Amino acid sequence: MVNDNNDKVDRVMALYKKLMNGGLIYKSEEAVLYNVSERTVQRDIDEICDFLERNERNDGIYNDVVYDRMRKGYRLEQSYKMKLTNPEILAICRQV
Repeated sequence: MVNDNNDKVDRVMALYKKLMNGGLIYKSEEAVLYNVSERTVQRDIDEICDFLERNERNDGIYNDVVYDRMRKGYRLEQSYKMKLTNPEILAICRQV
């Protein structure tokens, strides 16, 4: 059981690393590579999405795993969110 858990952690971390490095995740290829079902790979992707959503508030970076229909794989879409709104920045500049 411990080995199964380590396999899952390693698999999820490898998928996360692949996304962070700009790679595409193809469920069928990953399923064969890790000897799991495509549904398991989908669950792993869902867990990564949940992790990214929880951490969005802390780091100001909005990460989302999206399905790219043209390339038929999952990729990471990243955008930066400003921690201050434009009116807030203007108000601070006026006070200085």
